[in-house]
Amino acid sequence: MITQPPLMGLQEIQQRLGLSRQRIQQLSGRDGFPSPYQTLAMGRVWLADEIETWIRTHRPARARSTPPDRQQSQFCEGRGDRAPNSSK
Repeated sequence: MITQPPLMGLQEIQQRLGLSRQRIQQLSGRDGFPSPYQTLAMGRVWLADEIETWIRTHRPARARSTPPDRQQSQFCEGRGDRAPNSSK
């Protein structure tokens, strides 16, 4: 089975940073912001690890101490939507 890395779309990044969709679009066009992993019909998606690295560097107050793939309510691998809450 091929394992896909955790992905984030604009909405997930918006929720993660607490910023507007327009502001996330502006940030995504700046130098230093990670390049999209892929562009789909629904929009661009980024590797969650790259976004978290960017957040730690550029928005340290928003950084998490737990890596995103270790959190209980995390984005589904390869799908960009949230995983159901479950005890791990």
